[in-house]
Amino acid sequence: MNGAMGSHRALGVRFAAAGVASVFLITSCQSGSHAATTPDGRTYAIPATQAEMLDLAKQIIIRDCMESHGFRYWVIPHRMEKAQRDFPYVIDDVNWAKRHGYGRDIQDKQEQRAKRDPNQRYFWSLSSGRRAAATRAMNGPPFKGMSIRLPNGILVGHSKEGCDTESDAKLYGNAYAWFRASRVTDSLAGLRIGQVTSDPRYGAAVQKWSHCMLRGGYQFRTPTQSRMAANETKSPLPRDREIAAAIAEATCATQSQLSSVTKQLDTKYRSKQQRQYTWETSARERLAHEALPRARAVIAQG
Repeated sequence: MNGAMGSHRALGVRFAAAGVASVFLITSCQSGSHAATTPDGRTYAIPATQAEMLDLAKQIIIRDCMESHGFRYWVIPHRMEKAQRDFPYVIDDVNWAKRHGYGRDIQDKQEQRAKRDPNQRYFWSLSSGRRAAATRAMNGPPFKGMSIRLPNGILVGHSKEGCDTESDAKLYGNAYAWFRASRVTDSLAGLRIGQVTSDPRYGAAVQKWSHCMLRGGYQFRTPTQSRMAANETKSPLPRDREIAAAIAEATCATQSQLSSVTKQLDTKYRSKQQRQYTWETSARERLAHEALPRARAVIAQG
């Protein structure tokens, strides 16, 4: 789980526990996926309210499907925290840092919400046999039917059966097209971050940032090290020190020009991705738009 660390993003928490098949995975913030950006820097033309509508409709379809298999499923509207921000490379907003540090306060709220999730409480109340059956009802037989190789070379698969796939088919008209478009575009940000941080211009800017931090009393070679130290699991920084470190990071991001360099490099690699993955980015936007009337009908029927 990330606060503003790791990928430097204040993230929602996936409610499905690690190591468990993604039963009830839809209870994580699906709306965020529609609010992502295309590789050329454009925001998907799906406003947050419409993204929430798609998420709500998907959950309603899943609820009805799971009930047909003899399981309960609670529909829970999910909304992004207003304070939630993406900092892919370095925190560069001093005002945000003053309020949220590295975003641990936002993460704590999300974790508390996750603990209250009735779907997870229900899932873990089932016997092991029933949990396995619920997982199969939600996800279908493992990796049966759909697979694609992501831009990073990883092969991912998904069953063409199960309530999750059924919901995508009903909403987007073509479950495989949505699977391909959404998985590929979701993976592009991580790929782009790797390209930016491997660029010599980034390395030079990070060195200047590190020297700036050192003048403030912080011995960090990279922004990743700073948030790893701030959010160390066993002994995280006290709140006041977390905020102070985040303010220093944001201040040095501007003074060292690391913030501007990362924006320039991010734009450069976005353009390359756009030329390479035109079908996926266009298809995702088109499929989401076409799904809106279906989503409204599902919600109207309740």
